[in-house]
Amino acid sequence: MDAKVRNLNDKIKDISSSIKNIQEVAQLTNLLSFNASIEAARAGTAGKGFRIIANEVKKLSGRTQSITSEIETKVKELEKEVQDVVNENHAHDAFMDSLQKTAVESNERLTQIKNDNHENNLFMKTILKQMSENQSNIITVTNETESKNIEQVQYIASHAAENSIQTDDQLSFLFELKHLFEWFETHRELFAY
Repeated sequence: MDAKVRNLNDKIKDISSSIKNIQEVAQLTNLLSFNASIEAARAGTAGKGFRIIANEVKKLSGRTQSITSEIETKVKELEKEVQDVVNENHAHDAFMDSLQKTAVESNERLTQIKNDNHENNLFMKTILKQMSENQSNIITVTNETESKNIEQVQYIASHAAENSIQTDDQLSFLFELKHLFEWFETHRELFAY
């Protein structure tokens, strides 16, 4: 009996370790959904769909955390019950039935967590792929826009330079004409016939 209980305690420790790993994955999934929400917000209108998916991933992460918390609570209860069995060493048959039931429930919940995590991974892969595609599209559009803006600025600058040269030529001509009229004014006697 003691050997079986020790073996059971070891398994409970293994389950507790697995639960901690699942909780870490759930926290990372939650953080990833938060980052996806930020990227969706940066993408503006194009990121609306990603924001919805990120929210759903966040809900799944919360559900995973809730389930693992329940399992952790059950495992701690199970650990205490096993310790009571070791200390009291009586009525072990009824306890083992309860323990088996809890183990089955834990197995079912862990299976559910595994399925949820698989769904989370698929969601995140889809989100990351779509975000990558959107980022590539945004970069392409930005580069095209920048190229067109540079062309327009160059066009405006060249026309401005041409207009400036023409304006300078016209002003120069007007100044020459003014000087010519002033010379005529000062030399009227040459033209008085």
